Amino acid sequence: MLIIRKITVALLLIAAGTAGNAAADAPQWKIHASGVLEAAGIRFAPAFLDSRWKFHGVNTPAFRQKQFNRSGSHSVLKAEVALPNSQSGRFQQVCDFSDTGVLTYRGIFEFSAKPDAREFALAAIGLTENRFGGREVIVDGRTVTFPRLPRKRKTAIFFREQAETIEFPLENGVLAIRGKFRLLLQDDRPLGGSGYAMRLAFTPAANVSGRLTCELEWELRPYRSRMLDLSGAANTAFADSVADDRRGGWTDQGAECDLSMLSPGIRDLKGTQFQILDPAANGDKSCIVLAGRNRPYFARSAAAPQPHPVRGNFLYLLHAVAWPPSSANAVIGTVELIYRDRTSRRIPVSSADVGDWRNPAARPNGDIVWSSESRGVPIGLYRSRFPIDPGDIVEIRFESAQASVWGIIAASVSPDVVYRTLSTPFIVAENSRSRPLPLPREIVKGSIFDSSGLLDAPAGKYGCPVIRNGKIEFENRPGKPVRFFGVNLSRQTQFQDKAAAEKLADELAAHGYNAVRIHHHDTYMVSRENGKSTELSAEQMDKLDYLIYCLKQRGIYILSDLYVSRELEAGEIPECPGKKLWQENFKPLLFVLDSVLENWKKFSLNWLNHVNPYTGYALKDEPALISLSLVNESSLTRYYNRMPEVEAIYLRKFEEWKKRHGRQSAKPVADDPLFAQFLQEIYGARYAEMKQFLRDNGVERMFSDQNFLSSPLLTAMRSQYDFVENHFYWDHPSFQGGWWKFPAKHHNLSSIRHHGAAPGVLFSSRIYGKPFMVTEFDYAGPNMHRAEGGVLTGGYAALQDWDGLFQYAHLTVKTDLGKTRGFHFDSTLDPMKELSLRIARALFCEGGVESAKQKFVIVRRSQERFTLRDADCAQINRLGLMAQVGNAFLDDGATLPGGSAAAIELTPGAGAECSLPCFRAGEKLLDEILRAKLLRPGQYRKNEFYQDQAGQLTLAPEKGIVRAVSPACCALILPPGNRDKAGILQVDNRIGRAVFAAIAADGRQLTESERILILHLTDALPDGTRFGDGNRVTLDAWGRLPMLAACGEAQISLTLPPGKDTRLFAVDLSGRRMAEIPVQQQENGMVSFPAKVFMPSGEVAFAYELIRN
Repeated sequence: MLIIRKITVALLLIAAGTAGNAAADAPQWKIHASGVLEAAGIRFAPAFLDSRWKFHGVNTPAFRQKQFNRSGSHSVLKAEVALPNSQSGRFQQVCDFSDTGVLTYRGIFEFSAKPDAREFALAAIGLTENRFGGREVIVDGRTVTFPRLPRKRKTAIFFREQAETIEFPLENGVLAIRGKFRLLLQDDRPLGGSGYAMRLAFTPAANVSGRLTCELEWELRPYRSRMLDLSGAANTAFADSVADDRRGGWTDQGAECDLSMLSPGIRDLKGTQFQILDPAANGDKSCIVLAGRNRPYFARSAAAPQPHPVRGNFLYLLHAVAWPPSSANAVIGTVELIYRDRTSRRIPVSSADVGDWRNPAARPNGDIVWSSESRGVPIGLYRSRFPIDPGDIVEIRFESAQASVWGIIAASVSPDVVYRTLSTPFIVAENSRSRPLPLPREIVKGSIFDSSGLLDAPAGKYGCPVIRNGKIEFENRPGKPVRFFGVNLSRQTQFQDKAAAEKLADELAAHGYNAVRIHHHDTYMVSRENGKSTELSAEQMDKLDYLIYCLKQRGIYILSDLYVSRELEAGEIPECPGKKLWQENFKPLLFVLDSVLENWKKFSLNWLNHVNPYTGYALKDEPALISLSLVNESSLTRYYNRMPEVEAIYLRKFEEWKKRHGRQSAKPVADDPLFAQFLQEIYGARYAEMKQFLRDNGVERMFSDQNFLSSPLLTAMRSQYDFVENHFYWDHPSFQGGWWKFPAKHHNLSSIRHHGAAPGVLFSSRIYGKPFMVTEFDYAGPNMHRAEGGVLTGGYAALQDWDGLFQYAHLTVKTDLGKTRGFHFDSTLDPMKELSLRIARALFCEGGVESAKQKFVIVRRSQERFTLRDADCAQINRLGLMAQVGNAFLDDGATLPGGSAAAIELTPGAGAECSLPCFRAGEKLLDEILRAKLLRPGQYRKNEFYQDQAGQLTLAPEKGIVRAVSPACCALILPPGNRDKAGILQVDNRIGRAVFAAIAADGRQLTESERILILHLTDALPDGTRFGDGNRVTLDAWGRLPMLAACGEAQISLTLPPGKDTRLFAVDLSGRRMAEIPVQQQENGMVSFPAKVFMPSGEVAFAYELIRN
């Protein structure tokens, strides 16, 4: 009653014109002298539609000689009404507030004869797309939703019926309108409007009578909640001090990944009251967390009897999941309500109701009502609404489907539909901060962007690539290691006519790529005659052969995989009659079915022995071929259980393996070191068989496999390869409605804030003594920080002394550029990626960052046992920001690399016989290494910065800043409002987060260069790209060309040797000079200029060409 009285008093004060505001927890009312009634920002105006459907509101000339009087809680508006046909009448509305806070409304239109008009109504004004798109109203107990996306013109009206009640769930309560009226709800956007129309029509219809009335009651009331008591079911705390100790709290991922920042007490979260349990008052238990695939040792169910029965029409859960499923409607668990009469109601909970607590994104029935940040990662909890039977609830039970870990924080019931915290859509559009950017396909020859002169053509001129002393060299050029930098070509892009192949090869050469990966090619290579997918198509092979020839002539090497995504014909595998095997089942079955292996062998030999008529070489003998992966992304630890029927085969063979070895185990396989050993053995035997088969057939190139993910177990399995390759993606999209179907979810975060997690996630997977290549990497679009990828990947790959980098992908499909939509990966359609790759190449290749002299060794033993769940140590990956890190399997004959500073053991005793100082992997690793003075204080300060010994690379996570200094390239990543310096490059960044770089374009050092490329990268996306929220987490649709560039302004300075004249030109994406830019040149050699992405001419400048004579 106290809350209701607060609302009543506030309403009376406003209605009487007294100065004052409504109570903080009550929506506001106002009756304007014009006759407009306003409640919680929604305005209702008396109006009519004339015979031509033209709208005339109370503030238009159609309403004349208005008189408004107010006395206390009573107000009256009178006016004359003039119709377009000169017919006139009278209008009166009377408003009264009762002492219970109810507004009584009575409106009357009177004419001497039936008026010549379509409708008289009370019309809502200001129902904008941003506020009401996707929102609900309740009409006579039925839920009606304002469409988020525009409807078609013919279906613009989405509700038109007689009604007696309409309820608006608003931010602070419910606006209820009661009476008898005909309600119309209409989407005005397809009709040229910007929002929605709602009209409550006066009765009877205009063509029936000259007297039309509308009598309504309006009420604003707060939301009502009854909190359920979950204290008896709570099984863990929010805080977790030790990861993976099986004690919790929260998801048992340690202090860097817990929910300790959630405060206990009664919390009003967006209109629903929840009781957040205090662990100190409940035996250190504050929430319910139930088992999932990644935490099978958690409880599977929980029950909470209620000390007092509660009732309502809706159940509201405050909850979240960890390790969410990819399916849009995967079952998370079940809620069961037990009623006083012992009946029950079971409610399924799916991924449509709740999502990941890390990087949360709203679900169809899950609003993010609480949010925070944990170690730079956004976190959140979801409120989900479920209709229930309105009986007395005496117990609530929860049961997990054991797919995802399910955390339940609190539960309440309510009679109300509560306001949903829907995100406001964000659409990329031209405005003062976004400007059209032409996207040319060809680079002007001889321009600052033409790097083809850096290539040493033709590829293969020094013989085949070989491995010597753990590095890649050319057979006939010993002692000079080579690094490969390029992109993936994918799908139909590789199968074009000769003119297109020549053009593509020229384009790749102009970017300076000295290698490309032929990828997702195999399903396009085959003829599929006689029900087989192993025979090559002569027509398709001619296209691929010619492309390889073109690449070779320009100095571009190739590498590829013997299986990627070739779809088999139905019945091709006898054990799978009628089925077309593809990636999900072909890959894992290859290691357990001989028939699948034979299929792989047939295709592999057909391709490897195929002679390219343009080069004269079979692929297996091609000197421009770097390496082969036997099967792309075949990591068995992830693929054995992708398909239920395949998982059943593996589990059956595991039981047979245990019987043969006399072993027993009852653990879930993900936690069972025996199952990991079983996988390692069957994989190792099959890989050895496949490798020997290729060697027996004359294939002498270097081999690798399992180029996906990183873990201690996978590293052990990779120790038998000639070289190690791996993949990483930053902000790879996930799909809520099925693979590659919108909406797509992105976290839209910076890798810098995550301590360089990309590429750092791969640091622990390198093995000393073997070359290491990243054959796929990407900072996926539309992540707004993706321009950072070049500095991070190129710089740290060079610091680690890796041997190859290949971005995925240059282009995945043949496309008409004029009709292009955006895509997550294609660099040729994304100026930010394409230009960022130029920075990566400059930092990684000759003249770039030098490899770190200091090395830390993860000492490994063959008898070590890991599980599928064991993960790499995050502290080792962070150590890789300062020094080289890698594995050495000492009992397999490996020796410690030169420059080794210390050993790190993953299991006790692994480093016992090592002569180096030895540290145990864990959360204190970096602090212990620092205390041992193996890192100097200027290299590392926890959570603040990381720097290598030579000071080439500095990463500051909390500030979001990166510096890269090398002879041929200096780069900075800076948020706006920051000044910083990296070598000769100084930047005062004023508007827009940006990436800056100075690159010597003539193969010299920057201080000697006569031609320098300067980059200033912000962001660019296709026009009309649509996000479901302002944070750009949910991508609803890509737009189309033109690209729209994001604004940026900075003062850029370069400290160069004096004595040379300098000219500066802004260049477009083809390298064409757009305009000369004035520079300030000081006697000491410093050159400065204001860099503005939006040039005064209207053009966009991401790049500049600096000439020194």
